[in-house]
Amino acid sequence: MTKPLKKPALVLGVAAMLVFGAAGISAAATSVRVAGTTPEAQRAHGRGPVQDPTTLATALGVSVTQLESALEAAREKTTAADPAADAATQAKTVAELLGTTEAQVEKVLGAQRPAAAKAGAGRGGHGGGTPAERTALITALATATGKTEAAVKVALSKADEVQAAARQARAAEFANNLAVQLGLSESKVSAALEASRPAKPTRAAKQGTTQAK
Repeated sequence: MTKPLKKPALVLGVAAMLVFGAAGISAAATSVRVAGTTPEAQRAHGRGPVQDPTTLATALGVSVTQLESALEAAREKTTAADPAADAATQAKTVAELLGTTEAQVEKVLGAQRPAAAKAGAGRGGHGGGTPAERTALITALATATGKTEAAVKVALSKADEVQAAARQARAAEFANNLAVQLGLSESKVSAALEASRPAKPTRAAKQGTTQAK
């Protein structure tokens, strides 16, 4: 007797939506979890941590079917993350603050990006990565531009702020679109989405994971 296929659980990539620029809302909000797929593989494909849609549906007072339909519609209406644009914005911001050319900055960022991507930080910029990778990037930029490491740190921090603001804007846009689809207030939807976000790992936990590898 053939066993009926189980419907894949919906992946609500809220963490990706609010934190990961390159992952993007378009992939995070409506991806599906295939049985046996590891969290690492999901993140590699632009998916956030798996979240049972029933939890969010209950918090919003709608059915899972209504939620899935609304998520799909909201995804279509929300501006998708653009890793290439994020990287270009980062290079432009850093270059302007350091008084150098975007090409010079991008050359360094491009050289550092592959290592950061392998560590899970390659989301169009260098806001993530390990402390060692961040230090290497600062040193490389300082050497290439002839600026002090202190000045480079300030420039990178500002670039991080710009990218964070862009992610927050996309998250707000998505929450508003979802609220419209469900006929709910944006504040209620935003609160439910925020509550469904997995807790961020502590720095100690991240370092422990890196050392274990």
